[in-house]
Amino acid sequence: MIKQPLLLCCLIIATTDMERRMDYDIRRYKVMLYSKTYCKYSKGVKQILAKYGIDDMKTVELDLEPYMEEMQDHLKYVSGSRTVPQLYIKGKFVGGHEETKEKDKSGELEKLLLRAHAIRQPRR
Repeated sequence: MIKQPLLLCCLIIATTDMERRMDYDIRRYKVMLYSKTYCKYSKGVKQILAKYGIDDMKTVELDLEPYMEEMQDHLKYVSGSRTVPQLYIKGKFVGGHEETKEKDKSGELEKLLLRAHAIRQPRR
């Protein structure tokens, strides 16, 4: 009988630690990307970001994480969406694939990266 409450307790603690780690990473890294290895939209955002030579970026592949579902629940809490990719620049949610693609085309993504000091100079 005691095993179930202990397991639940451990899951709650692990989830809380995981949420803290996610919040820390979003604030800590100039560019933070939540992704999945097999997702074509995630791959698209990675291709866009690769053009910029970003200095301080972390990518978390959710499908390789033991608490993937809980992490996606936390992303929903933070951004309003469970889907990936999710891009954060300087602690702020930028968007998913479509938003990132549009911001790249308009030049807004480069401006955000420059303001965050994630890139040193504009692309030519």
